[in-house]
Amino acid sequence: MRVRDSWYRHAGPEEPLSQGELVFGCPVLFWSPDAGFEEILDPTYGDPSLCDRLDVIVASQTCDLYADKLGSAVVCAHLAIEEHHRDWRDWQGQQGDAPGNAEKWRRAWGREWQAIRNLQQAHRFMLAEDNVGEHTIGTRVVYLDEVFAVPVAVLRKAVGEQTGPRWVLRPPYREQFAKHMADMFSRVAVTRRPDAAGIGG
Repeated sequence: MRVRDSWYRHAGPEEPLSQGELVFGCPVLFWSPDAGFEEILDPTYGDPSLCDRLDVIVASQTCDLYADKLGSAVVCAHLAIEEHHRDWRDWQGQQGDAPGNAEKWRRAWGREWQAIRNLQQAHRFMLAEDNVGEHTIGTRVVYLDEVFAVPVAVLRKAVGEQTGPRWVLRPPYREQFAKHMADMFSRVAVTRRPDAAGIGG
């Protein structure tokens, strides 16, 4: 397959959602970090869920979305590279690695970014900067470990609220994203080498 120059295409206003579409400011629900197991099951505790708006990429398969087979679609959060860099620096600081040596941090960030670009981090995926027509989208990082199920109707509403174009990954980058996500969630630890018949002993 010939690699295309462009990572993205623009979807039309009436086109259904598809795998690899970026949705900006999508409402998502998640558990409150302050709610334990007992609080979640306690009807007097109140609502243990929180709602936030995140930038997400659709991970569910296009064929299911086009056939309207899904009530909810699987999505992953994504951030601009500048936001990811800021969060990475904050995380490094929480690990006790103070930014006292600028050159050390520059090299560490270089290794981090190179690992993402080379698909060496199972839980991250890079979306390259691109231009489609007169519109530009910056480099972004998909967080494959931040996964949500969002009703398709909510996703459609969020898309309708966007003021800019609809960005959708083109092949082969859409397939590369899907494969990297599948690899992330299909890792199996094999403790013993399988025998000749392919069955572990």
